[in-house]
Amino acid sequence: MKYFFDESGSYNVKNPGPHIMVGISYPDVFEKRLHDFYDKFISSLLPDEFVNNEPKGQVLTIKSRDRLFDFLNDNSWLRIVVGLTDSEFNSEQQIRKYRKEQIELYEKQLLDPEFKSQPLALHEFQQKAIKDINIKGGLSDVQIIKGQLLMLSLNASLRGSLTYFTENVYDESWNDLYVCYDRQDIEITRMEKWVNREWLNWITNDNSKNPIEISPDWGIRNHPIIKKYKDENNNSLNLSEMFGKGIVFEDSKNSFQLQIVDWISNTVFKIIKKEIKIEFLAKIKHNMIKYNNSIFHVVRFDTTDCVALIIKYNELLNWLYNDQYKLNK
Repeated sequence: MKYFFDESGSYNVKNPGPHIMVGISYPDVFEKRLHDFYDKFISSLLPDEFVNNEPKGQVLTIKSRDRLFDFLNDNSWLRIVVGLTDSEFNSEQQIRKYRKEQIELYEKQLLDPEFKSQPLALHEFQQKAIKDINIKGGLSDVQIIKGQLLMLSLNASLRGSLTYFTENVYDESWNDLYVCYDRQDIEITRMEKWVNREWLNWITNDNSKNPIEISPDWGIRNHPIIKKYKDENNNSLNLSEMFGKGIVFEDSKNSFQLQIVDWISNTVFKIIKKEIKIEFLAKIKHNMIKYNNSIFHVVRFDTTDCVALIIKYNELLNWLYNDQYKLNK
C-alpha cells in the first residue's frame, strides 16, 4: 500500500490563511495505471506548466486541472485526504501551552520507575523529543503545526485505506506499506526528523483510544493484515509493526506520485482560497477520506473560538454537506 503527502499554502501568523496537507493512498495493483496516466498527462502540458523542468500544480491551467480531476473522478481507488489548518485560529499562547504539556508528559515518563528499566535508546528518544518540543532551541511554532498536520493526515489516510481496500484483490498490497512525504529542503529538516520519531507514537496513542478493530471477514479469509499485523493483546492492528520503517522524505522531482499529490493539493488549496470554482470538488467526492465524520481534518490549538473558523469557511463547509453532492456520505 502506498501513501504520499504534500502541502500547499504558506503558514504565516502575520498574514492568516489556510494551509493544507493532502495525501493520496492506493494499492500496489494500481501503480501502472497511475503511472500511465502521469505519462499521458505531462505529455499534454504546455511549457508554461513546468517549473525547472518539473510539472507543478501552481502553474497548471484550468484545462489541465479539469483533466486531472476527471481522472480522479473515474478512479475512486485513489483515496484522498485533506488536512486543514489556519494561522488565524492557532494562537501563540495555545501552541506554547501544547508544547509545555508535551514536555511535562515526557519528563514524567522519564521519572517513572517502570520506564527507567526501558532500553537506553528509548531514554535517548525521549530526551531528543524534549529538546525538539522545547520553546528555547527547539522547533518553531510553524514546524510544530506542520508536523501535527502531517501526522493527522497520515492517521486519517491509514484508517481510510484500511476500511476501503479490504477485498481479496488487494491482499498482496498489504504485504508492504510505503509512506512518502515531499521533502522541503535538500537535506532532511529538523521538523521531518521530529515527525519521523513522533508520528508512530502519536498514531499509536490515537489507536489506543479509538482502535482499528479487525473485521471478522479478514480473519475468515486469512487476510495478510491478520497474518502480519494483528496485535496479540487485543482484536486490533499493531501499528508499530505496520509502519516500523518510518516515513521516506523524497524530492518530488524523483517521484511521479509526489508530483500528482502536488497538483491535487494546489488545486484544492485554490478552491479553498476561492480562486477556483468550488464545484471542482464534486469530481473527487468519491475519493475523499472521511474520519470522525469530517472531510477536512482540522488542526487547531486555539479551541476558544470554533465558531469563527466555521464562519470563515462557512461557504465551503455548507457546500460540502449540502443535499446536492453529499460528500460526507
